[in-house]
Amino acid sequence: MVDELRPAQVGLADVLYCPHPPEDGCFCRKPEPGLVHAAMRMGGVSAEQTLLIGDQESDIAAAGAAGCWSLHVQSGRGSPPAGSWPRYLGSVASLLVAARILIASG
Repeated sequence: MVDELRPAQVGLADVLYCPHPPEDGCFCRKPEPGLVHAAMRMGGVSAEQTLLIGDQESDIAAAGAAGCWSLHVQSGRGSPPAGSWPRYLGSVASLLVAARILIASG
């Protein structure tokens, strides 16, 4: 992820992940919103100011559960999400494309 964003000169402040196996049923494992809430607290931002970029439907579901915006990246790991999701902006070809869109939008 860090290497893919380097050409766009995008740095990451943090990378968060859930260390628990699915059977633990923890609040931080997507599609639960725990990690999204933690990231918003760490950044001091609201859900309205937050965009989650992910490559699986569980990412989009976690964003929806947290009330933030989401964007799907076509990484080959997951198809664009089916159905309607709140604040879902669509799908882009790569993480680099998503970064360039964000940079261009200010």
